[in-house]
Amino acid sequence: MVNYAVYRNKFVPICTICLVVVILTTSSYADEVTDLAFIREVNPIIKEKRQEVIRFNPLETSELKFAATGLIRLYQKYISSQDGPTCNFTPTCSRFGMACIQEYGVLRGILLTADRLLRCNGVKSSHYHKDPSTGKYIDPISDYDH
Repeated sequence: MVNYAVYRNKFVPICTICLVVVILTTSSYADEVTDLAFIREVNPIIKEKRQEVIRFNPLETSELKFAATGLIRLYQKYISSQDGPTCNFTPTCSRFGMACIQEYGVLRGILLTADRLLRCNGVKSSHYHKDPSTGKYIDPISDYDH
């Protein structure tokens, strides 16, 4: 018969030492969050310009506007959030699309959004002014009022 008390007496101190080493060598979650916040604050690549607020009132809109902006919002929440900030323009193409649909209606908004998506490739960069703080091309919705 095996005497497990002998193994337990050797096992407990080893586990205790391992636990102390792990606790002493790992930083706390709060320290990691603070470090990440500092990096995001000082890194100019990560620093993003605050996006303009798009007013959306479902009571003032048609069902088509609601559906179109809802699809864009689903894209923003579930697809674009996984890619990170990859749009070449400010405002981003999805925000541009939502604002165009709200401002100009579904048909013109979708056409302007499609045009914007076709231009979001960096090839014709000489046609746009570059925002020095973000490095993105400026293409505001107000340019399409005519």
